[in-house]
Amino acid sequence: MRSNQYRMRESGPKNMTGGLAQIFRWTGSLSVIIVLHVVCLGLVSRPASADEAIQLTDNFGLGARAMGMGGSAIAVSEDISALYWNPAGLAQVRRIEFSGSLSHQRYTSKTTYFQNASKDRESNTRLNAIGMVFPVPTYRGSLVFALGAGRVKNFDAFFIQRGYSSQDEWWEEGQETQSGGLFSWSLGGAIDVSPTLSLGASVNLWDGDYNYDWDAFFADTRDMYVNPPSDFDTTYIHDTQEADFDGLNLKLGGLLRLSRFVKAGLTIASPVSYDISGEVVERTVDVYDDGSVDQYTDSFYYENEISTPWEFGFGMAWSVPTLLLAADLRYADWSQMKFNDQPLNDYDETLSLSIGGEYILPTAGVKVRAGFSSEPLAFVARKIIEDRKYYTLGAGFLVGQVMTLDLAWVHGTWKTSQPFLSQKDVVDRIFLSTSYRF
Repeated sequence: MRSNQYRMRESGPKNMTGGLAQIFRWTGSLSVIIVLHVVCLGLVSRPASADEAIQLTDNFGLGARAMGMGGSAIAVSEDISALYWNPAGLAQVRRIEFSGSLSHQRYTSKTTYFQNASKDRESNTRLNAIGMVFPVPTYRGSLVFALGAGRVKNFDAFFIQRGYSSQDEWWEEGQETQSGGLFSWSLGGAIDVSPTLSLGASVNLWDGDYNYDWDAFFADTRDMYVNPPSDFDTTYIHDTQEADFDGLNLKLGGLLRLSRFVKAGLTIASPVSYDISGEVVERTVDVYDDGSVDQYTDSFYYENEISTPWEFGFGMAWSVPTLLLAADLRYADWSQMKFNDQPLNDYDETLSLSIGGEYILPTAGVKVRAGFSSEPLAFVARKIIEDRKYYTLGAGFLVGQVMTLDLAWVHGTWKTSQPFLSQKDVVDRIFLSTSYRF
């Protein structure tokens, strides 16, 4: 797993037993675990946490219109976001269109560690999508091409633990921060192969980065470790990681017009093989009761590969002049993920459901939207108390007959637990999209 590795020991630690030796087992094995944490995004890289960074199995979402409807867009996407939701939807675009989208996320982590409650949050604003759609003049039917980029995998997360461990008999404080994400740079197109059927495809180049920071503090606040060789007073840990992702896959889509009022969509996304490279730096400082100090630094580079499974989606939509209702199902068997060609454990298949609606206010010409999405957690090694559920609201406005402005709010929660620790995550996301049609 390691390449171009190097190590540096500033001074050798004492021969310790009991609780302090457990700390060193954590930090000593971190050189392997922290790599798996980012490339597998499902293994724990800190002493205790119920949050299993599962971002490769989680989609952030794209476009304010789709997100306002709970992500139910396979049968209704008709702008640049169709590159992501269903490429066949591009066939519904009739004019050259330039689009852009921003997202803002507030992430709140609530933990209870040995009955000690902690709460903290972080927020960020990111580019969500940008691109252009180019319809080609045809005698009949439709031929459309599109080029765009979307930030569809989000690595931003925050975790904090604080409390006295009655198991290890020391005071613990830890804070983990993750940031980064994956962009999908896409080139795609769609064509009407009959009056009722459109087919589309997109080639997606995946590119992104990941940054990880873990700060931990352990203290013998009750003088449980007072006799050599385990006479430690405090231990400080600071671990960081940087990683780059590169991958490629293909997405196919179909859109069938069953009647004037009903449409159905189908998508198939091929696996993504991510090439991942980065650096891990581990730092540990130990202070003993006699005032002596040990410091340890370990750094190495690595290169790995992880592949995701096939993903399938199906959606239906029913519409009349002022009302649109839609529903999507998305399936993936995450137990088929592989790390360096080896199967990964602790993952399961997921079936996600999204439902949503859009209503046009006749007098104002404003579109109002609402939706719901259930997205099961794919990582099953931890006890899942409550799977991810998202509730959404949105609105759309037409500006000057050539520009659209869309807003969406997404509120999601989920709960997990493990021995001595429970965690509730709450996210609020705001999407702002605009499109200009020439």
